Formats: sequence, C-alpha cells, structure tokens
Amino acid sequence: MALLKGDYYDIRKLLELGCDWNLVLGERSSGKTYSSLKVLLEDAWKGKNFAYVRRYDEDFKSRRGSAIFQSLEQNNEITKITRGKWTGIRYYSKRFYWCKYDKDGKCVYDESPVGWAFSLAGGEHDKSSSYNTVYNIMMDEMVASGGAYLNNEFVLLCNTISTIARDRMCRIILLGNTVSKVCPYFSELKIDINKLKQGSINVIEYDRGLRLAVEMTDSTEREKESDRLFSFGNAKLNMIRGAEGNNGDNSIWQFDIYPHLFIEYERDDIMFTYFIEYTELNKLYQCEMIQTKENEQFTFIHEKTTPLKNIDQDLIFSDRLTSKPNYRYGMSNPRTLVEKKINEHFKSNNVYYSNNEVGDAVKSFRLLVRV
Repeated sequence: MALLKGDYYDIRKLLELGCDWNLVLGERSSGKTYSSLKVLLEDAWKGKNFAYVRRYDEDFKSRRGSAIFQSLEQNNEITKITRGKWTGIRYYSKRFYWCKYDKDGKCVYDESPVGWAFSLAGGEHDKSSSYNTVYNIMMDEMVASGGAYLNNEFVLLCNTISTIARDRMCRIILLGNTVSKVCPYFSELKIDINKLKQGSINVIEYDRGLRLAVEMTDSTEREKESDRLFSFGNAKLNMIRGAEGNNGDNSIWQFDIYPHLFIEYERDDIMFTYFIEYTELNKLYQCEMIQTKENEQFTFIHEKTTPLKNIDQDLIFSDRLTSKPNYRYGMSNPRTLVEKKINEHFKSNNVYYSNNEVGDAVKSFRLLVRV
C-alpha cells in the first residue's frame, strides 16, 4: 500500500484571524470540508448554530443531506463533541438535528435543529423564517466544475446571507476545489487568483472594516492504493488521483482539457472576428473564425487584454443586457447567418483555445447565459 504523505487540512488557523469572510481553496480530498464541518458542529454544541449552503436543492435530496456529516459520524467526532450525548446528525426537511440510535435501533433526535440547509437556486423559499441562532454560514463546492454557475450567483449568495443574518453579524466560510480559475466569486471578492501561493493566507480589506481571509491549501501529495487503478496516462484522470495538475506541472489547479490550436494561420485567413464579454469575470475574449488556404475552417479563442476599438460595430456576446444592436445576450439564440455559423463551430467541436483557462471561461459563459 502506498504511503499517505502530508497532513489533512485544518481550518482553525484561518478562522483565528477573526475575518468576516473566510475562503479556502484546495485539492479534492484535502480535508477542508471535513475540518470545516467539524468546526460547525463544535460551535453548534456551544449554541452557535450553522447554515449549510449549496447551489441546488438536488444537493440535499434523497440521502445526500444525511450523508454530509457521515464521515464525522463514522470517526466518532460527533460522539466526542457532544460528550456521548449524540452520535450522529439527522437531516430532515432542510434541517439538521443531533441524533442517536436507541437499543432497538430507532433513531432518536433532538427537538430543535442545530443547522439549516439552503440552496441558492431556491433561496426565495427561505425568507419568511427566522435563523437568529445561526453564527456560521458555510458554502461548499463554491467553484463549479464545468462552469455551471447561476445567473448573478454572488448576489444570490449575499441575499441568502442577508436572509439568515438579518441585523446580526455572522461568519462566512466558503470552500472550493481548485478545478477551475474561472469563478465569478474571484472577481466579486477582488481576488487575484494567480498571486495566491500554496500554504499561505492573504487578508483582503474592503469598506467599513470588512475583511476576507483566503487560503490556498498545501498539496497533500497523498498517494492511495487505489491510485493504481487510474494509471492509463490520461491527464484528466489526474483529477481523480489527486496527482499533478493537468497543465503539465505540479500546479494545484486541475482544469478540464480543451483543444488547443493545431496549425498556424495568417492574418489574411481570419474571415470574421467577434468577442465574448464576460463581465462577471471581468474578462474579454477575442474569437477568430479562420479559413486557411487548405480550406480548413475553425474558430480560435484567446483572451483580449486591450480595449475594443469598434465597440459600436463589432459583434459582442455578453452576459449583460443592453439595447445596443451589435450586442447579443448569450450565444444560444443565433439570429444572423454569421451567428448560425458560429453556433455550428461550437456544435461540431471545431473551436480551439489558447489555453485550458480560456476554454473553461467560454464553457462557463455558454452555460451561464441561456435565453
């Protein structure tokens, strides 16, 4: 059996800084969720209850809600925290309860909930309730694999926090796997994701004394016996194995892999240029439709770092609504022959990207803005 290297993550050092918002980014299976859930229960035992936030209602349905604290239950953490009074957590109707099993195997649970479940997509249903015992508000899986974010997701999260906190101060905990640098939270929170270093904590200050602590966890370099089952040389399988990033280095970031440019082309080969304006990421992408002298046709997309020159004439796909005739909200409703051709390139997987990060962003944009 392969040796397990490195310690599991412990969030307590980050929380000791006393910041209002706390963000942890790291590899899958690094222990950040386990450590954070343990803190939620430790505080709840002292009377500071919690709110657990996910993106969709489906994240809690069936047995998923009951499975959230299962690892802590199996490791007897709940028994230790409650000094033997309770052994588990029962989930029922968007609420979490302390529970235990009696001698007949029947589940006995506390009368009052210790925590509540919230989904950003269903936040409107929670506004009439009171959550005045909640102190910790934790969102897990903040970074969406594949870019499947909700429209104005950060605003939806803040609305959910406002519903819970009302006129009190609460502590916010955000957890994300390093599966994509494309995440609207990074731009909203003003985080330069490329400047974060593994194992370090950065504190960002905002208006009115608001503070965010953000930590990129150390790589665990944790090898498991089961890793051998995925040793086929496919870089995407590194995400399962927790091995080196699929950028060809030891990066903690594990992007999906997108097709890169396979041939060189001349400026004269560019038939048409359009742009994607992704305001939630504060990014602009240039998209060039190419036809080479060998009659190969495809689209190449790269980040544009200079301002647009023909802002009233260029075709611009955007995630913001505007009345300008050259702007389109999203890419799912082509109107002109050119737009239909653009759509055909995507449907036939005939689009190439300067790097995987750009591929992630464009995929996220197309999923996010649908009309």
